[in-house]
Amino acid sequence: LSQHVPDEADRARVMSYLDASLHHVVMDVIFTTVPVAMHEVFLVRYKEDPGNGDHLEFLRQFNPTIEEAIRYAAQQSKRQFIDAIHAG
Repeated sequence: LSQHVPDEADRARVMSYLDASLHHVVMDVIFTTVPVAMHEVFLVRYKEDPGNGDHLEFLRQFNPTIEEAIRYAAQQSKRQFIDAIHAG
């Protein structure tokens, strides 16, 4: 990233953007997997304790391979970002 964005402040903004984008990618996978009736339940649980590992157990009820789906979506997002940087 430093080769393409030499300014430290700009790099920090790009990293912030990437973090927010990844968050949206992960949430999209989650809300696509979890039934609509359970969205609020998940959000309340997550808001109360974002770092709790039990969130994965909750999500696995709806998709036993949710971690793989999240990892795949994150990798695709990363690939798109890298391609965009190399494109210009």
